[in-house]
Amino acid sequence: ALDGVDWPNQPVSINRSACMNHDDLLAYHLWGSPSEHRNRLMCIQRTTDAATRALGAVGVDAFLLAGSLLGWQRHNGGQIPWDTDGDTGFVQSQCEVVMKGHPDVTNIASLIMPYVPDGFEVKYLSEAGLFDHPEDEFTGCDFKQLRITSVYKEQSCFTDIYLVSDEDVSECECPAGSANDACIRAVPTVCPARSSLLPVMKSRLNGE
Repeated sequence: ALDGVDWPNQPVSINRSACMNHDDLLAYHLWGSPSEHRNRLMCIQRTTDAATRALGAVGVDAFLLAGSLLGWQRHNGGQIPWDTDGDTGFVQSQCEVVMKGHPDVTNIASLIMPYVPDGFEVKYLSEAGLFDHPEDEFTGCDFKQLRITSVYKEQSCFTDIYLVSDEDVSECECPAGSANDACIRAVPTVCPARSSLLPVMKSRLNGE
């Protein structure tokens, strides 16, 4: 037994017959059939690919965040089997440099949209809701969250694109002991060390 913890000091047996197997997990009632869920994961993979490629095309290094990063690490370069969306991001400093090279473009969303394939849409997400024309909603890199949506074999999905503040960190609410040199603008209490973000490591999601 552990001191100060209400835990039995004798062996504990867990009846695993009550646990779901792989097929049961993929057939969970919120996900539909196993094939529908597999298609949803493929949809997320495709929107994540569209997001990172579009950003890369304009000179921004995109990276995985949150659940997508966790899935890549825990599932050998794959996805969390029960994931429901994709999570990517890029740093503000790179965005600002890229935008300075395109003074005639309204914002980063406008810049990446020509590189987003047909069948995918770029959205702007704010406290007021989801907007279909991100090119009209903010200037430069002054945003918190974009989103790329798509449909794959009747399964709709999205991948979020978060801006990581690494220049002006005045809005960050970093926990004590953190590096306090970067934070996700949409979730200012999440503060990855900038050194853990750049340089970006090139890899593949599900080997593709």
